[in-house]
Amino acid sequence: MKQKNILTIFLLVFVALSIGYLIFQETDKQPNIKTEEITSGTKIVAFYFHRTKRCPTCLKIEKYADEAIKTGFADELKSDLLEWRNVNIDDKENEHFEDDYQLYAQSVVLVEIKDGKQEKWKNLEQIWDLVGNKEAFINFIQKEIKLFMEKS
Repeated sequence: MKQKNILTIFLLVFVALSIGYLIFQETDKQPNIKTEEITSGTKIVAFYFHRTKRCPTCLKIEKYADEAIKTGFADELKSDLLEWRNVNIDDKENEHFEDDYQLYAQSVVLVEIKDGKQEKWKNLEQIWDLVGNKEAFINFIQKEIKLFMEKS
């Protein structure tokens, strides 16, 4: 009987610690976008979040977004006011972005970092509706980045 009580206590402690660990993991999640290098000022980061396996449409989204940003914001990229990052959310260290930015498909997300902290973000979900029209897609991305930067 004494062994049964010890085993029961051990299992209860194990379960309590496991639950505590899971709660800590969930509440500790902040978008991990390596803001430590941005200690002062404001910076906008444009992300293209994708998976390892990509269809032709997903590759086209990346290509059009890349073109829109590099042709429309060359000065901002050069001055580090804007940064363009491709992130594979299938990589273990990037999986959290799916929850952080409520991703359900490949996405372009704009993030404002001010004095080392994320201030706001916006998922440009309309890219899927515009991918069939390159000019409209590029215009949309450029317009959204300009608006996002103006509000920063």
